[in-house]
Amino acid sequence: MKSIRDLFDFGYIIGKNNLSLFAYILIYIIYAFTSGFEDPLLAISIIIFLFSPLMPSFLMFVFYLLWEYESTFSFGLTAVLVMQIIMVGKIILAGKLKMKSENKTQARSYVIQTILLIYISMMGTASLLLTGNMTGIGLVFKTLITFYVISFFKDDKTFEALLKAIFHILVFSTIIATIYGFFHDTAHERWVTGMGEVSQLFGTLGTTRMGFFYLISMTFFLYFVENKAIRYIGVAAFSILTFMTISLTAVALYFGVIILYFISLGKVRKTITYTVLAAAFLFATFPVWSKFELIEPIVYRVTFASTAIEGGDANMALSGREDLGKAYMTKFRNSDSLSKIFGHADESVTVVGGETVAHNTYIDILFFFGYLGMILFVIYHLRKFLLIWKRPYFYPLLTMKLIFLLGSFTVSIMSATYYFFLIFI
Repeated sequence: MKSIRDLFDFGYIIGKNNLSLFAYILIYIIYAFTSGFEDPLLAISIIIFLFSPLMPSFLMFVFYLLWEYESTFSFGLTAVLVMQIIMVGKIILAGKLKMKSENKTQARSYVIQTILLIYISMMGTASLLLTGNMTGIGLVFKTLITFYVISFFKDDKTFEALLKAIFHILVFSTIIATIYGFFHDTAHERWVTGMGEVSQLFGTLGTTRMGFFYLISMTFFLYFVENKAIRYIGVAAFSILTFMTISLTAVALYFGVIILYFISLGKVRKTITYTVLAAAFLFATFPVWSKFELIEPIVYRVTFASTAIEGGDANMALSGREDLGKAYMTKFRNSDSLSKIFGHADESVTVVGGETVAHNTYIDILFFFGYLGMILFVIYHLRKFLLIWKRPYFYPLLTMKLIFLLGSFTVSIMSATYYFFLIFI
C-alpha cells in the first residue's frame, strides 16, 4: 500500500465489491456513535451480509469478530450465531468445503483441518447433549469457515492477498471498536498500587483482548504498508493504544512483535545488537520516561509484580491467576479417566469463587477437549508452522498466531469467535 487512498481499497481481493463492504462498515460506524438503534442496525448489517458475494461476506465476517459481545438483539438472539450459519451456508453452496487439492500444501492443510473438525464436532455435539450449551456447536461452525481459507492455498500470492485482506479489515474494525468504547464509556477503572484507580482502554472486548487486536493492526502496517510515513503513523498510533490498555500481557507481546519484525528483515545480528542497546538506553533513562503519563501505570504494575515475585507471592503478581489455575488443574486431575482423555465437553466449570473459566485458555481447552484435544491442538500448530515456513507470508501469519498463542496463557478466550477462527487459519 503506497497511499492513503490504498487504505480504503479492497479491490485487490474483492474486485468491484467495495461498495457493499463499506456499506456494512458504515452501519458499524453509526452503531459506534449511537444508542437505542441496535436492533435495526444489526438487522441491516445482516441483510447486507446475506446478499453480498462470498468474498465480501467473508471480510464482513472477519470485521465482525470484534463485535461478538456487543451485538445481541434485544429479544436475545445473538448476531454471531446468525452470521456463522449464513457464512457456512454460503461456503457450502460455493463448493468451498470440497477436499480436492491443487498442491501438497493445500492437501496437507485439508487433512489436519478435517481431523480437527471431526474431533470438535464430536465434543461439540456431546456438549450440546450433556449441558445444553451451544458453545461446542459454535466451534463446529467456526472450524467449517476455516475451510474457506484453505481454498486460497492455491499459491503463495493468492493466500498472501487473503491474509493481507484479513489484517486490513481488522484494522478498520479495531478503530471503530475503539471509538465505540470511547463513545459508550466502556473503559474499566483498575486499581494500580501506588497510583490508585487508573482508566483502562476496553473497547468492545476487554483490555488484554483489545491489546491483541491493536498488535494485529500494528502488524498490518509493519508488513503490508509500503509508504513509510503511513507505516510509522500507523505503528505509532497502535503502539499508543496498546499501552493505554495497561495490560502487561499486551505490552510484553508488543515488544515481541517488534523484535520479530526486525528478525523478518533478515538482520538477526543487528536485531540483537539494537535490542541490547535499546535495553541499555531504556535502563539509563528510566527516571525520565517512567514518569510519562502513558507509561507510568505500566511501570507501577511491573514494579508491583516484580516485588511480589521477589517476595515469593507469584499469585499476587499474576492477579490471583496462579491459585485459580492450580484449583482448576486439581479438579481436572481428580476427574475420571474418560473426562481426562476426552474432556468434560463443558465450557463453564465452576471451581472457586463463582469463576467459570480459568483465565488461561489452555486450561479451558484441557477441560473441554481433554488430553486428546490438547495433543491435537499442539500437533495442529506444529504442522501449520512447518507448512508456512519460508512462505512470503510467514512472518505476519506467525505474528498473529503468536499473539494469540502466547496471550492465551493469561485470558480465557477459547469460545471467542475471533480466537477460534484466527488461530486455525
